[in-house]
Amino acid sequence: MMKTRAFFAAVAAGLLAWSPAALRAAEPVKTVADLKHIEKEVADVASKVMPATVALVSEQTGSSGSGVITSADGLILTAAHVVQGVDDMLVVFPNGRQINGRVLGANYSKDIAMVKIDGKGPWPFVERGNSKTLMAGDWLVAMGHSAGFDPNRTPPVRFGRVVSKGPGNFFTSDCTLIGGDSGGPIFDLQGRIVGINSSIGESRRNNNHAGVDGFREDWDRLMAGDNWGELSMNPFANPEAPVLGIGMGRDSSKGLGVPVEKVTPRSPAAAAGVRVGDLLVGIDSGKVGSGRDLQLALAKKQPGDKIRLALMRDQTKLDLEVTLVKRDALYDPRSLRGIGIDPELFEKKEVPLLSAEENEAIASQYADLCAVGESVAARVSASTVQVYAGKNQVAYGTVVGNGTQVLTKWSEIARKGAAIQVLDSKGTTHSAKITGVHEDEDIAVLSIDGPVLTPVKWSDRGSPALGSFVVASRRDAKLGGLGVVAVLSRSLRESDQAFLGVNGDMTYSGPGVKVGSVEEKTGAETAGIKEGDVILKIGDRAISGLMELRNSLLGKNPGDKVAMKISRGGKTIDVEVLLGNRPRLPQFTNLRLRQMEQMGGAISRVRDMFPAVVQSDLQLKPQQCGGPVVDLDGNVIGISIAQADRTRSFFIPADEVVAMLKKPTVDSAVARVGNPPAELPNQMARRGDDQAPRMQRAPDRESIGRARRNVRDMERLIERLHEEMDAVEPAR
Repeated sequence: MMKTRAFFAAVAAGLLAWSPAALRAAEPVKTVADLKHIEKEVADVASKVMPATVALVSEQTGSSGSGVITSADGLILTAAHVVQGVDDMLVVFPNGRQINGRVLGANYSKDIAMVKIDGKGPWPFVERGNSKTLMAGDWLVAMGHSAGFDPNRTPPVRFGRVVSKGPGNFFTSDCTLIGGDSGGPIFDLQGRIVGINSSIGESRRNNNHAGVDGFREDWDRLMAGDNWGELSMNPFANPEAPVLGIGMGRDSSKGLGVPVEKVTPRSPAAAAGVRVGDLLVGIDSGKVGSGRDLQLALAKKQPGDKIRLALMRDQTKLDLEVTLVKRDALYDPRSLRGIGIDPELFEKKEVPLLSAEENEAIASQYADLCAVGESVAARVSASTVQVYAGKNQVAYGTVVGNGTQVLTKWSEIARKGAAIQVLDSKGTTHSAKITGVHEDEDIAVLSIDGPVLTPVKWSDRGSPALGSFVVASRRDAKLGGLGVVAVLSRSLRESDQAFLGVNGDMTYSGPGVKVGSVEEKTGAETAGIKEGDVILKIGDRAISGLMELRNSLLGKNPGDKVAMKISRGGKTIDVEVLLGNRPRLPQFTNLRLRQMEQMGGAISRVRDMFPAVVQSDLQLKPQQCGGPVVDLDGNVIGISIAQADRTRSFFIPADEVVAMLKKPTVDSAVARVGNPPAELPNQMARRGDDQAPRMQRAPDRESIGRARRNVRDMERLIERLHEEMDAVEPAR
């Protein structure tokens, strides 16, 4: 997902004004039954569109994004910035199959592009819907290969709604997105694509999409391979950048100024009296003959600077003083005092720039959803506690066993050097001590004094289905969070990601899984599996489809052997396959991911390398991890363990917790904090077999601080370079 650069039609001198459409009645949620109905629709959409949601990887640049197939002959819709500067893309299906694709046309102003698969279909595809008919409040399902293609998971599912209709072809949703989701699809509840993921804002609620109707309008040019439109900055790219809050029209043909086409409500420009139709002719002592002049002038300013705008209005020259604010201030009510704007006009948890009526309707819809979720969460509030280290609330906890034990997040209480206490649903405080640690799961076991509490009853239904709703509880019977299962249970350990080495035939509809291709130098190739074979069983497990094949390998490790029953030429054959390590495709750089991980709120210190977790799109704070997660029937299906970034929240499924509790614990005095990353195969290959890893001296505090400052300085430098390039480079 593009942060430092997005493609909008207006000059990026200031944030465009949004013009949300009037609300219509979205599918209502008044009861748990209503939410279960939507849950079924979300699950149906996820399974229906999953095979057509592909990753797009440039082997030339190493960049990656997402796309969606919309025709049987392999036409892919994606975002223009995903294909920028390349002619060919590697198309990667969710099952790992790879095939070449060629880039067709792109309209950068709308951030839309097409890619065509080089290969004979038919390919799985989705139906195209309409984006112009979308209204604020409509429910949506977003997908994409977040952070790049990951062979150990399907593209994550996100649930949300239209928050507002944006400038031109764009609309905004609260389906959380991140890098790698760019170009991925967003669907209505009928499974029709209504937009393409385009860019993200600082808030988790600001996720921007290019409407699918933009493709219809430009279809012939895109198919013909045309490339056009203006490359400009993302309004959310740098939250510290100074802005006016105006959108500029075409430059005057005589170089005598630039017309103001948009004025953002409640922006500095609006507060100063700038109007649509004004002609901007100067800034301070300099002339403005083009939008680029304005960009270059603002690039030299800082938030808080006062500038003089020279405007022409109805043949009258105006001189207005404007105080610049940082871009993020337009979305942060706390930063708006002093320029004639009342922060109380902003609804705290909603995206601003909606009318009062729309804000009220959106807030009402959100309140209804929360009320239903709260009724579910309340069922386990008696088994949920808050965990304190001294005076600081650091985590939630889940009551287990006979009611005198609590499971909580180990890394949040480790080495705190303060007394541990828990606060229960009745407001009673209990003294607690750590009796053991499950290091791999980042779980501490607490023994509590005082009244016996109500332990959870673990669900025996197995892991929840993809797209099903999950609810996080609180001790006060309020809603901790509500989301959907984004990815089924999997290991986050590199060393645990077993690889069979076959790609399924996406066109096959018979029993089992037909092998479309076999990867070279894999266990499948060594075992003699061939293209056209049909996999019927793995072990004693019948294979009904690609998802069943994927699930059958969960829990397997590289080096494990699996017995397989396959059909070849009408005969049934038994083979044994030695599983290997999964190959790695280009991923986002650590710097870029780290920038985006922090967008939208705090994240957990320990957030990866878990042996088995379910991924959801719950939005939790780090100190809310450790509590129960339930389904819509109130069954406890796991323990929340980490908020990994703006899109990923992990919980340990109930069956894994039950298995964990049967294992011995480690004494807290010696237990490690966090799971050390597994050494990647290519790193190990660089050493001789007899060469031991080098031990390095642990860095001191001064070295760590210096390194962190260097990283921050480098991030700021890169951000500034991107802005300067956007300001001075000619549009492509």
